[in-house]
Amino acid sequence: MVRRSFALAGAIFILVFSAAAQNSISGIVFDPQTRPVNDIDVELLDSFERLIGTRKTSGSGFYTFQRLNAGIYYLKVRVAGTNFRETKQRIDLGDLNAIGGVDQKQIDIFLEYDPRLRPGEKGVPGVVFAQEVPESAKAYFETASAFSEKNPERALEEVSKAVDIFPEYFLALELLGDLSLKTQKIEQAEAAFLRATNVNPRCFGCFFNLGIARNKLNKHQLAAESLEKANALDSGSINSHLLLGIVYRKLKRFSDAEAVLLRAKELGKDDEADVNWQLAELYYFDLKQPKKAIVELEGFLGNLTNQEKRDNRKRIETIRRLIRKIENEVDGGS
Repeated sequence: MVRRSFALAGAIFILVFSAAAQNSISGIVFDPQTRPVNDIDVELLDSFERLIGTRKTSGSGFYTFQRLNAGIYYLKVRVAGTNFRETKQRIDLGDLNAIGGVDQKQIDIFLEYDPRLRPGEKGVPGVVFAQEVPESAKAYFETASAFSEKNPERALEEVSKAVDIFPEYFLALELLGDLSLKTQKIEQAEAAFLRATNVNPRCFGCFFNLGIARNKLNKHQLAAESLEKANALDSGSINSHLLLGIVYRKLKRFSDAEAVLLRAKELGKDDEADVNWQLAELYYFDLKQPKKAIVELEGFLGNLTNQEKRDNRKRIETIRRLIRKIENEVDGGS
C-alpha cells in the first residue's frame, strides 16, 4: 500500500512540477565577431532585477537555466575585467502557445565592445572555435538567429540553407539542433548535434543536447554515452549529471545512477530539488533503501522555491503524509 501511495504521489508531483522543471532559458554568448565566448558569467535576474543564479559559459559559449517558473526575467552578462559593454536582456517566460505548455527559450547573447576601451585592453575571456565562413552562409545564419524566437520555423529554413552551403558550419549546426529541439523535430536535432560534435569535439553544449535528443528518442545507451562525454568536458555541470543519472536509471544501472546523482547533489551544494527527487525515487524504487528516500524527499521539499511552495501547498502536504507513511513502514519492518 505504501509503495502504491509513493507511486501516486510521485505521479502527482511529476505533473505539478513538470512545467516548472521544463521551462528553461539557454543559449550561446558570442563576441562581436560571432565567436562563442567561454568562461564568462551569465546572471539570471527576476522581474525586480534581483539575482536568481549565475552560470559560467562552457567551452562552446553555452549557458542554461532550467526549472524556471513562468514570469519575467532578465539576462545579464558579467563583463568586469573584459573589454565588452555590459548587456541586459528581458525575457518573458511562459508562453501559453509553447509546445506542450512548456517554454524553452533559446536566447543567444551578442556582446559588443565597450567603445571606451581598446580591444584587448582588459583581456577578453577565452574565445574558441573560429571558422572561415562563406558570406552567403553567414547571412542565412544571421537571419535565422534573428527569427529564432519569433518564428522558429522560418529560422529553421534559414539555418538549413546555411548548413547546405557550408556543411561544417559549427554555429549553424548548433542553432539547427537547438531549433529542432524547440520545435520537437527530435531526430533532426540528433543529427545536427551529432554533426556539430564531429566538427567540434570539445563542445559541451553539443554533447549535452545530443544526450537530450537521444533520451527523448529512447536511445538510452547512446544518450548515456553522449552525456558521459559532456561530463568529461565540463565536470561541473549539474544539469548534465542530473540527466545522466536519469538515463542510467532507465538502463537499470542503479549504482552508476546513484554515483552521478550524488555528484550532481554535491555540485548543487545540496540545493537542487530535482536532484533530490531523482535520488528519492532511486532509493525507494530501485535500491530499496527507504530511509535514504526519506532524506531526499525532505531535501526535495526544503529546496523548492518560495513560489513553488506557495503554489503547491496541498501537494506538499501530500508529500509530507507520504514521508510519514514511509517512516511507519521502516519502523514496522525494523
